[in-house]
Amino acid sequence: MDGMSLREARTRVIGRGLRARDGLSHLFRTPEAGPLRTLNIEMTILCNLRCPMCWWYGTNGVAPTLIRNGDPLWSKQLTKDEIFRILDGVRGEVEHLHLSGAETFARADTIEVLEYASRLGMTCSFTTNGTLLDSRPGWLERIAAARVRTIVVSIDGPEDVHDAIRGQGMFRKTTETIRRLIALRGDRTTPLFAVNSTVTSGILGRMNEVVETARSVGFDEVRFQHLWFADPATALVHAQALKADFGIEDHGADAHVMPVPGAEYGRRVARELREVQRRNFPYRVDVRPNLNEEQAARYYSDLNYSVVGHCSRPWGNPTIKASGEVVFCPDQWISYSIGNVRDAPIEQLWNGDKARTFREKLDARGLYPGCVRCCAINVDFRG
Repeated sequence: MDGMSLREARTRVIGRGLRARDGLSHLFRTPEAGPLRTLNIEMTILCNLRCPMCWWYGTNGVAPTLIRNGDPLWSKQLTKDEIFRILDGVRGEVEHLHLSGAETFARADTIEVLEYASRLGMTCSFTTNGTLLDSRPGWLERIAAARVRTIVVSIDGPEDVHDAIRGQGMFRKTTETIRRLIALRGDRTTPLFAVNSTVTSGILGRMNEVVETARSVGFDEVRFQHLWFADPATALVHAQALKADFGIEDHGADAHVMPVPGAEYGRRVARELREVQRRNFPYRVDVRPNLNEEQAARYYSDLNYSVVGHCSRPWGNPTIKASGEVVFCPDQWISYSIGNVRDAPIEQLWNGDKARTFREKLDARGLYPGCVRCCAINVDFRG
């Protein structure tokens, strides 16, 4: 086969076939992925808040050091025009664009990126703390007019809990802004407004208050998110595995290190979440990942345990960092880059040599040690 192994030939044939069939390559675990349909762009590493559990600005957050050291994530941030060129290049291929960051709207031109993607025919979504959405005149009206499919807003509990985490007055600022934005939606079904509430000890016994708040504001659903975390030993072996496979010094998992809550904590969380779902049915209360009591007990006590055995993200959802580097792993878990969009278009990098190498290494391992508590593999687990 002209020097090509049987496996390489099979991979190439399957990969091409899958691209023609709208991309199910993650099911076959081939080095070559199917079509690029969804794209995430991290707009900035800036944020106006300082939440203690955040990997950017929390207890072990990396952003202050990155900014102090002039890291490209801060010093070489993609310009608006560069982002526009990226979107032009994937027009007709990428169907959905998600914008994130530390705080997505800490960049004043985020609204222009949303509008530009909308004009190209892409649906959009974004995550936000909700405090900056009206910081410029007309922003709320422009957001409402764009093709935004989902707006995910971080609310960490009732007012006293939320403000203890995010700052005095932040709860009212966020909820009042979202009320105004929901009113601008009118009779339309989009955007969908979702609360994202990280399960911390502060809301134990008070999770139903989160749902009651969301319903009173007009949110369409609540998403309770279990903690994404690591302990020092897991972070260390995670870094060692990445160095062995890719030759990189990557300690991003350190940003997620926190005390392991323990099995009984997990059981208590699972029981309360089940009761909240039951009490509020048919209102949508989503739990990510949706764990039963024993699964939650192990999730919060055993960092060798995972409810999911593989990750499909490298086959379907890359992230372009603020510096232009393209990665498969969100939230600093793995910083391995498949290239920079300033050097090559995303559609070329998507199935380039570095992307294929990463998929092969990940497929051989199943998961890297820190991956077991990453949002990317856990959010879609439904039990």
